[in-house]
Amino acid sequence: MENVIIIGAGVAGLSTAYRMIERGYNRLVLLEALDLVGGLSRSIKHDGYTFDLGAHQIHTENKTVIDFLDKILGKDLLRLNKKASHVFLGRYLNYPLGIKDILFCLPLYISAPCFLSFLKQTIKNVFIQKKEDSCESWMISHFGKKMYEIYFKPYTRKVWGKPPSELDALVAKERVAVEDLIDVLLAAFSRRIVRYKNHYHLPHSPYQKMFYYPKYGVGQLSDLMSDFIQSKGGKLYLNSSVVSLGHDGNGYKATTKDGSVYQGDVVVSTIPITRLKDILASSRGGEKPEETLEFRSLTFLFLDVKKDSISDNHWIYFPDKDCVFQRVTEPKNFSPYLVPRGHSSVCVEIPCDYKDEVWNMDLKELYETVIIKMEQKGYLKRENVQQFWVTRERYAYPTNTLSFVSQLKAIKNYIGTFPHLYSIGRQGNFSYVNIDDVMLMGFETAEQIVRSGVAS
Repeated sequence: MENVIIIGAGVAGLSTAYRMIERGYNRLVLLEALDLVGGLSRSIKHDGYTFDLGAHQIHTENKTVIDFLDKILGKDLLRLNKKASHVFLGRYLNYPLGIKDILFCLPLYISAPCFLSFLKQTIKNVFIQKKEDSCESWMISHFGKKMYEIYFKPYTRKVWGKPPSELDALVAKERVAVEDLIDVLLAAFSRRIVRYKNHYHLPHSPYQKMFYYPKYGVGQLSDLMSDFIQSKGGKLYLNSSVVSLGHDGNGYKATTKDGSVYQGDVVVSTIPITRLKDILASSRGGEKPEETLEFRSLTFLFLDVKKDSISDNHWIYFPDKDCVFQRVTEPKNFSPYLVPRGHSSVCVEIPCDYKDEVWNMDLKELYETVIIKMEQKGYLKRENVQQFWVTRERYAYPTNTLSFVSQLKAIKNYIGTFPHLYSIGRQGNFSYVNIDDVMLMGFETAEQIVRSGVAS
């Protein structure tokens, strides 16, 4: 019998196990459904190419995280200056949007109405209390209706599969790059201005120029943690999807798809919280809350490019609604060790819902849909693509609908009736957080378990 069962060997589960072992507790087992570790932060290898699932840069000023990265990666920890863009209305603009982009890159018939709409909304906000109960109302309140209609609305609809009016304002608060157009103006003059400086420290601030990255792909971080855990006596089982989890008063029993049974005193789950609810219900005769939560899925198209370089951007956003993909990443710009010499590659992120038209699309049809649009946008020609691969991720983004707060509360209350059970990570906590946040979740969970004395 192990002391701790950890479901999922992504960054959250591995960070928990790593810190537990550092504290002298190695009677633990990690159960991972896939055939490799890393979860959403895994790296996939094909014919000499290494692909992450999107742009996995590590922005952080947290000393605990930085010290850990230095410790585990050593000389393989790269420090890079970010370069990102977005293609908007057929033009390549800087990301984040700068004052030069607004004044000189956008057509006057676009920029002038947007700025006037923003001024109108700003004056309106002075006399009328802001309405910010949805993603739509928050965006209009901060950017004006014109900018919302031509930029934020189509991009949000593409990424989340829902109109912004059906999403909680948290989506905008956490994911929109700048507070409003005034932030763009302030940023052009000084980083010392209070509003700008405060926004710089937000988790997704585009103004954070420097980021950390493992030399051989983001999956290298998970691989090294996994190696350390197993070298110190921790156990890891791949292809081990947990299908039921029960507590009988003496401890937990986790059963995997192949019939294997694992017992422990403590469980740390990093799988989607909705799945955890379902596998717990198997031990209570199906009893579970009716509330549910939604996740947005992603299809990843990986391209092998017989070209030394495509652009100098780490990633590029494509907000236009006529484009099925939302972002492209060029791995070589993160590290030249991710591609064969003289070649480059691209990871294309295509948002979708599980088993929808995009999810089920024939691979050649999917490629054709993407490459036609890439040629139209002037990004990449089909003659430069040698081969392609596809992978899909069902639980990519927690979807914050207007009712998600009450639904999440009900599910967490249900999970809370099980003793010594922790649900953490992006999927387990149903929060759109980054790698550094997930690592800290894992470290803190390990400390809580140690302090509780249950795993001693």
